[in-house]
Amino acid sequence: MLSVQCKTVAALRTFKGSLDISEGTFILTQAKCEWFKIMNVKDRFSALCLQDESRQPWTADCTSLTRLEESCQIISTCAWLRGCGRKLKLTKQTAEAFTVSTRNNVDAAKLLLADRDFDYVLPAIFADEALEKFSAKPGKEEVETFTLTISSA
Repeated sequence: MLSVQCKTVAALRTFKGSLDISEGTFILTQAKCEWFKIMNVKDRFSALCLQDESRQPWTADCTSLTRLEESCQIISTCAWLRGCGRKLKLTKQTAEAFTVSTRNNVDAAKLLLADRDFDYVLPAIFADEALEKFSAKPGKEEVETFTLTISSA
């Protein structure tokens, strides 16, 4: 999916003048591609291997956290005109879920970096797949259930 989105961004950039593409479509597609790359860093050497600065682990002074906030702003305000004058937009619930989950991941990373003295955070670790792999036991049909209690500081 990521390679398709990034290729779409490249194609939109190349043919933007000759196609009837709204600026909003270009901005939204570019923001989604950038967001996906920043949120799916699985290895601290991804940026080197993939030669892509967006794939840097999150650190206290990285620009990824600011760029994610910019993506949240784009998603939460997107509504562009289609050729026939009809507005197409994300549903309010989809935009809110996107921004809440993104901002919560950023807040968790900031907590780990500032209060827990982490040198870096790999954001893909926040994804469900990593947690499911951790909790699954080989040879068992059931997956254990963990209850997390979160208290405000």
